Amino acid sequence: MKHKHEFEERDGITVMKDTLIFEAPLGLLGRAVEKIILKKYMKSFVEYRNEKLKQIAEEGVMNSI
Repeated sequence: MKHKHEFEERDGITVMKDTLIFEAPLGLLGRAVEKIILKKYMKSFVEYRNEKLKQIAEEGVMNSI
């Protein structure tokens, strides 16, 4: 599994690009599980985690004002 964060500024806002590359073991069976289960699960997991991180970051900014 490889996980990479990239940040860039767009119109005064920081945007994060989250790239996740993974490969299940067990050859053909692993690839089938990847396509049927893991891809959807990992996408949902990363989106949920990113939303929580965004909330925490924004709360921190609001608390410092």
